[in-house]
Amino acid sequence: MKKEILHGDDQCLAARVKQIRTEEGLSQAEFAEVLGLSSPAIISDIERGSRDPSKRVLLGIRAHFGRDLNWLFGGGPDEIKSLQIENDDKAMQLNELRSQITQKVEETSSLNERIDQLLRQNQDKDLKLEKKERQISELKDEITTLLKENSGLKDELLAFMRKQ
Repeated sequence: MKKEILHGDDQCLAARVKQIRTEEGLSQAEFAEVLGLSSPAIISDIERGSRDPSKRVLLGIRAHFGRDLNWLFGGGPDEIKSLQIENDDKAMQLNELRSQITQKVEETSSLNERIDQLLRQNQDKDLKLEKKERQISELKDEITTLLKENSGLKDELLAFMRKQ
């Protein structure tokens, strides 16, 4: 039982594989060798339509002989043109997405710069706040020292007043 992996006309596929080989002036053995196959019988089976080409064979035909796989499966110029239009549409969509991504990257970069600026301002404010807190702490220490000194003066003044 033949394994069905392909869509399209098997006879057209077989004829086009043979057409490529003969246009290139290769025997089945040479064609098989170019495609990295172990046996020319594989090419013979494909050309007779009794075997589907493997993915390896299809990709080899595309890579070594520059053939469009759509054409290989029976597609004609109209189908190729349709695919080209579809590819052009996809390319335009891709370019639009690239443009949007570029814009978002620029916006993100601008936001990152603003965040950095705000962080620097915040650090400056933090440093100023630390300085003010140190000054307040120093003033508290001075006040505490003055209160202790004044407390001693107060005691002396009271003692002096009692003596009077």
